[in-house]
Amino acid sequence: MLNNLFQLELDHTPIVKLPEETGDLHFIQKLELRNCRSLKFLPKSIGVILQMNKCQKLKRLPNSFGDLKSLYHLYMEETSVVELPESFGYLSNLMTLKMLKKPLFRSDTQGSTSEKPGFVIPNSFSNLESLEEVDARSWGITGKIPDVFEKLTSLKILNLGNNYFHSLPSSLKRLTNLKELILYDCQELTSLPPLPCNLEKLNLATACHWRVGCNSDCSSDVKKRLPKVSLKMLRNLSVPRDRIPEWFSQGPVRYSAQPNRELRGVIISVVVSVSQQSKDDFHVPDVLGLHICRYSHHYPMVSMLKEGYTIQVIKQKMLIKQDAELKMHGIHLVYEGDDDLGAEESDCVTETMQTVSQKLANFFRSLQEGEEASSQVGSTVT
Repeated sequence: MLNNLFQLELDHTPIVKLPEETGDLHFIQKLELRNCRSLKFLPKSIGVILQMNKCQKLKRLPNSFGDLKSLYHLYMEETSVVELPESFGYLSNLMTLKMLKKPLFRSDTQGSTSEKPGFVIPNSFSNLESLEEVDARSWGITGKIPDVFEKLTSLKILNLGNNYFHSLPSSLKRLTNLKELILYDCQELTSLPPLPCNLEKLNLATACHWRVGCNSDCSSDVKKRLPKVSLKMLRNLSVPRDRIPEWFSQGPVRYSAQPNRELRGVIISVVVSVSQQSKDDFHVPDVLGLHICRYSHHYPMVSMLKEGYTIQVIKQKMLIKQDAELKMHGIHLVYEGDDDLGAEESDCVTETMQTVSQKLANFFRSLQEGEEASSQVGSTVT
């Protein structure tokens, strides 16, 4: 009677175990088990889409989980699963993996990294060649992430925010399809490997320890690890910094058409401080970061600009209860020819002749040089 069932929704039910007969429903494509807080066991065969968000008593996946060859999308956010079976790498058709946990709240008095929860990525993870999106926020990943990404050539979005690892694999550079890399609140991260040239979004906000004299501050690696062509491709960049480039115009910018030069984009830069409320007995530190957003001429805000129109940055009321302060902001209009990378481009050319991407690269370098100078002065005083 149920052999032709296409979708099965069991959200918010007290079910503890799915019967093995569920695997005999060969036509089922989507199985939804969201908020099944008592669910502990899964059958050996499931459909194409599996929703298990907030199944808080689900502690492990069966060893046979890798046999689910038809599984394309797996959502298991806020479960109690702390490890993946080695067979996980046999999910050859898996395209989406979202398994974020609740945010890990940090405290300066919480102890060393070795005392924090850990999660080990199985070696078979490198076999998931169809993966396009991975969201592993707050999994407590520690130490060095193994070189398991080299074969994930289809990967477009990688979110590793709020984890404890200190380094990333060098194979990231070979992920030529990667568009978004999220490393928000990875405070143990000390350096960056070379990054893919096609990145459009890089979020390093509150990443790395903010220490005076730290020689391995990962945000300074943006200049070294992202070539100028990458900075041209980036649409969003977030790093833990407290100022914007001086050549950005502060305050409202009035658009004026230039003869024989079309407007190619608008870049907006802001420094925002966010005071987060404490969680239980843990102090959640304020977040201070630089955010740079580039809007191409295809974006409505840019394409609809007319002579005399004004662009400005304003603070809107936030939907969530957070105290956010707009510390600094700036706008820069990019006209045709302003960011065309030339073969002879050099750091020696005058600032007026530099491309926008080169100016950004030099801006990050100047920040690093300023920190090194401050560190030397501090060492001399002591």
